Amino acid sequence: MAEILLLHPTYRGRQANAMPSGLLCVAAILKAKGHKVQIVDSQVHKYRPREALQAIAKTDFALLGIGGISTSYYFWKEFVPLFRQKYGDSIPIIAGGSVASTMPETFLKFIEVDAICTGDAEPVVAELTEHLSHHRSLDNLDGIGYRKSKDFVIKPGLRVKDMDSDVPIPPYDLIDIDDYRISFPPHSAHWYYIKQNNKRKKALEFMLFSSRGCPYNCFFCSRNFGRQFVQHSVDKFIEHMIFIAKNYSPDFFCIEDELMTMRHDWVVEFCAKYKASGMDVPYRMNARVDTIDKELLMLLKNSHCFEVDLGIESGSPIILKEMNKRVTVEQNKNAIRWCKEVGLYPSPTMVFGMPSETMETIEETKKFLIEEDVRTFGSFYATAYPASLLFQYAISKGMIQNIDEYMLKVDNASRLMINYTVLSDQSLQKKVAEVGRNVLYTWYKRRRMWWKILKLKLGLGLDYIKKGINTLLKEGPISLIGKVIEKTKSYKT
Repeated sequence: MAEILLLHPTYRGRQANAMPSGLLCVAAILKAKGHKVQIVDSQVHKYRPREALQAIAKTDFALLGIGGISTSYYFWKEFVPLFRQKYGDSIPIIAGGSVASTMPETFLKFIEVDAICTGDAEPVVAELTEHLSHHRSLDNLDGIGYRKSKDFVIKPGLRVKDMDSDVPIPPYDLIDIDDYRISFPPHSAHWYYIKQNNKRKKALEFMLFSSRGCPYNCFFCSRNFGRQFVQHSVDKFIEHMIFIAKNYSPDFFCIEDELMTMRHDWVVEFCAKYKASGMDVPYRMNARVDTIDKELLMLLKNSHCFEVDLGIESGSPIILKEMNKRVTVEQNKNAIRWCKEVGLYPSPTMVFGMPSETMETIEETKKFLIEEDVRTFGSFYATAYPASLLFQYAISKGMIQNIDEYMLKVDNASRLMINYTVLSDQSLQKKVAEVGRNVLYTWYKRRRMWWKILKLKLGLGLDYIKKGINTLLKEGPISLIGKVIEKTKSYKT
């Protein structure tokens, strides 16, 4: 059997505590076939490609597997040539994850790997490994892409059909669990539990999936697992959680599903069985607002859920329609209010910069967040990721002319990549920053937390002083005075 190395890439803009979930699942499949598997996590160490090459040089392996999402494309573009210089063509490379599966032709054209998984890796990786290890033809394998002479062979991706049988509990002993402990900020829901329970400063949030896939078609979403929805049985998923709790003592679980709440009956059963299991590890999860109600949220709360990440996206009906969210502003309001009423921390994510975005629609979003008494929220820009409708739109409008060059720069959506609006880059970014300031300022003001307001203003003041000095040096005093007046106006709630 082969010695296989799985390398987790370094992403742009992602926390170092993100476990290599996909590679761990692949490792479970390969180990079950008798292969010796190792994992090197470049992301947790924030290795640059050359540093990652140095790290794997300490190991022996006959085949390399890589994975990752779109924001790791830059890593592979630099890493693979370095790898080929050192090892030549003697060691096959398999690429998986959405970085390859959502743009197979581009990936194969610009990155010299032997084969890619065009869908989920689990249904095909064992057989693909066997063929590459013994230099067999790949022509009779499904769910893969590869070079053939000067052409590319791209076959439709295969998807996991039964989570219980096809996705075993991962071999977590292949990674150092302590590498994934992090310090959570004081304003987070996590901090409440850390403080209440006198937990260590660095806490362990264990990430896992109960399901894959999302049948919805939001304009900006690339859906890493496709549209086919599959989910573990409740018993199997809780078995996984119990295994983690007994062996690794996590402080929290993060259920990373795109749509855990797709099936109402599944969530009801999960809440009852998780509570009955005797485990008291708190967890957070994601939800679409149209898949929850107050009763369901109460069940989640009673089963140790402490936070629900809500894909609110916008407070403007115009933008929600353009996003194809198929939800209303009223549904978004209800979801936040219900969370608060049952004692859950609502964590909305907002996406700014859709093509129809204007100052007025951003104002609607700001008003929505202030009215719903939101303290903090995830603030992102509409970013074109492969396989999303927004990606197709950007190409059709000439905003992305070279996919390879674009993918080398693509970030995690916290940074403006392409401005689809009629606003200037500077105006859009200033307005989005203003929303964050005003929402937090209002939250503090309502609670008469004057020292927090002072701290906020002092922090902004120091920032303005630094920017003011730069403006004075570059543009002169008249420009500086104008910008101070503009900032003062924008700060008002």
